[in-house]
Amino acid sequence: MDIVKRGVQYFFDGTPFKIIYLILTLLTFNSFTAHTTYLTMFAYFVTALGGIVLLYRIIFLKRFIRTPNLLFLGLFLVSFIVSSAINYKYGIMENVQGFIWMALQFCILYACDDTKDPEFYKKEFHILSILLIIYLMIGVFVSFYFLITGQGGMMERADGVLYGFIWGRLWGMFTEPNNAATTMCVGVMLCFYFFKISKKIWIKVGCWVLIALYSSYIMLSDSRTGLMCFIIESFVMAYLLVINPNKRNWKKLSTQAIAIGIAVLMALASFFGIYFAKKGYNSIQTALTTYQNINIEEGQNNNHTTDIHRPDLTIGREQDLENDFSNRRFDLWKSGLELFATSPVFGVGFRNIVAAAKDKIPDTYAVNNDQGDFASFHSMFVDILASQGIVGVVIIAPFIIFTLISMFRLIVKKLNKDYMYVITLFSVIMSIGASAFVSPDIFYVNTQNAFIFWTFLGYLMHVSYKKRQEQKAIKGKRLIETDASENITAQLN
Repeated sequence: MDIVKRGVQYFFDGTPFKIIYLILTLLTFNSFTAHTTYLTMFAYFVTALGGIVLLYRIIFLKRFIRTPNLLFLGLFLVSFIVSSAINYKYGIMENVQGFIWMALQFCILYACDDTKDPEFYKKEFHILSILLIIYLMIGVFVSFYFLITGQGGMMERADGVLYGFIWGRLWGMFTEPNNAATTMCVGVMLCFYFFKISKKIWIKVGCWVLIALYSSYIMLSDSRTGLMCFIIESFVMAYLLVINPNKRNWKKLSTQAIAIGIAVLMALASFFGIYFAKKGYNSIQTALTTYQNINIEEGQNNNHTTDIHRPDLTIGREQDLENDFSNRRFDLWKSGLELFATSPVFGVGFRNIVAAAKDKIPDTYAVNNDQGDFASFHSMFVDILASQGIVGVVIIAPFIIFTLISMFRLIVKKLNKDYMYVITLFSVIMSIGASAFVSPDIFYVNTQNAFIFWTFLGYLMHVSYKKRQEQKAIKGKRLIETDASENITAQLN
């Protein structure tokens, strides 16, 4: 009976749901499984499990309501409902689905049980991290196989699902290279974390091998979003390792100067490392192609015909970006602002972007271009403006501000053995947060990066809350001791 009770409690704690939810998000952006019937059925299963866990959390609301800044996310959900209700003519079920997934992200991934010790969530973090690292390792090997064999194109079973090497960049087994490259950046940070905390040589060596593999995918994907995330997390991690409050006085000007200097060097090393690796790779590919062409010409001169032509595997999208450095983003952001202007207070609802744009401003770029309809404006802030208007922005702005304050206060505390854990969470959050400026990665979407962001942010806020509780307890104890000392002194006098 004790085993059954522990198993039931473990389920309601949310860890099994998070594992299954992470698997769902990973498979959703996997070229082999995206848009398949069984994945849709799996999504319904995950939703049902999430509903059960969510009901448990509603019943025991007092244990979760103290999660820092959770109230703002609750109000954001209410704003989402209002925006959807006002614009119900554009669709209902899509908005219901969007609400459910956001509720699961906010109330299960982000909200943490204040009766749990941070060590509980650190163990959960290890489980999810190892799962993600293994998946990314498999993804890199499969992707490299496509690259080596020159395979790439569109999956026959589903329109729009691409794989392999295509359009001058490596997609591999992922449906979207920018999304995958951002996740690879997360994988780099997680491997570095295990390198730092592990004492086994084979694990340390393995972590650096994986870091090299993940970095190679970032380079081969030619993702500027991935490169930006890679640079930011390298800067943040280097800076935080130097100012470590456990070892030195982070307030000293000399410490800050050294930390910033080393962080800048790491950021530059990340940028130029990818840059020169790309140039070196392209030089090798060009040489191989030239060598094959010479052999083909010699074969033709000797009356030996061949139809074997080596595919062009050089990395680069210079021609696509020559006339538009933003790769359509500036046009999309302008389109988002145009849609915002049509409903500035409550917005049009995220799941209604295409329908509302066609109805209100049919000539706007998002639904009037040579590529197709865009259901997102590739920027978290423009998405919120257009989807939930000024009300949504007013609600989410204090959430962002107060959360940043809590995180910055936490990373300068003496956290001892938890410091590496905390700064890894912080680096990943800042990296994905930066990607949200140019891609839909946090709100409204059901991606692995959104999962990672909300889960890791929840862990970080839980540690922050517990540290504040410890400080309050210490201050309270000191006040009691002071009052007792004063009473004894008064009695003696």
